Amino acid sequence: MMKTIEDNQELIRIQVAERLGWRSIEYSRDGYLIGYPAGRKLFAVVPSYVRDIKAAWMLVEYLATHGIRTRLEAAGSGETKRAVVAELDYQGKALARAETIAAPLAICQAFLRIPGDRLASPCTKLHA
Repeated sequence: MMKTIEDNQELIRIQVAERLGWRSIEYSRDGYLIGYPAGRKLFAVVPSYVRDIKAAWMLVEYLATHGIRTRLEAAGSGETKRAVVAELDYQGKALARAETIAAPLAICQAFLRIPGDRLASPCTKLHA
């Protein structure tokens, strides 16, 4: 079960990178996920958007440049479990929502649920 969760998170990481304009994404011989960031000609390590809040926050900043507001909320989903809700809106209209166990993952899932036409131009400055 744990391997499946990690595999799913890695797939989401790749999908986020592709949506941001990364090209030729692959694993290096050392096991790092690498590719060409949008607008760059040198390989770089793909940020761990799903696990790292600093990397996920780059998505929030990217969305802001497109006029998309991000709202995060820690929500109780039981006596001991806590969930994080990420809601994205544009000019007061809901675009996407995700609820999961961690803020970076919620941000990524909501980002991937935005209709494709809302993010027409790739980001050229989003990489670690």
